[in-house]
Amino acid sequence: MTRTFEIVKQIVEDMDWNLPIREIVGNRLFMCKTLHLKAGSGVLDPQNNQYLVTNVLNNEYIDVLGTTGAFQGLYVTVTELPYFLQGKWISANNEYLLMDSDTSSKTPLIWLVRGYEEKFNSKSNSVKMEVEPVIYFLDQANFNEWTNEDHDKEAVNPMYNLAQYFVDTVKKSGQFVDLDGWKIKDEPKFGVELHNNSKDKGNAKRILSDDLSGVGLRIPLKFLGNCKVC
Repeated sequence: MTRTFEIVKQIVEDMDWNLPIREIVGNRLFMCKTLHLKAGSGVLDPQNNQYLVTNVLNNEYIDVLGTTGAFQGLYVTVTELPYFLQGKWISANNEYLLMDSDTSSKTPLIWLVRGYEEKFNSKSNSVKMEVEPVIYFLDQANFNEWTNEDHDKEAVNPMYNLAQYFVDTVKKSGQFVDLDGWKIKDEPKFGVELHNNSKDKGNAKRILSDDLSGVGLRIPLKFLGNCKVC
């Protein structure tokens, strides 16, 4: 497996959705990572009892409500996993529209943008393939009613968490050379940036046909391969 879209999809599938809990006080679960959880999200305890998230303080805690009593356990399991999409702009948008008519049923979204270049090295090189893809992490937004602060709280920060969690999964995989760095760009009101005489007019046209906000990740991957002799 050396194609970028296969590698990135596998990284997404390998992300661990069991999030450790530091402390429990009543219905408040203190956690170092809240990822993309928000009010209305669902989580499970280790006994697979369902809980509703009623409040989130980013990377600090979540408040939960269940029907089986107080939460007990060392971790919560995220039940609303991100959807993976890959392709260039038009083809990706066409596929996105076919996924579901309800935005909440296909977000959060992890979109690998096709058009990257894969550099393959000689067999004597331990690095089998190098690539620097752009990956967007996007969630549902409300362009008409949300303030900038709302975009940050409800979509940009949660998607930033998800992008960093993707990077953490890359680091743990053992399939890549240690990362020297990566870039994350905020994308509130995700769309096409238009510039006229160096004056930023903001995002004037949607790339995907929905109100989405989040972040873009540019990450240099140096793949070591998964076999000794190929």
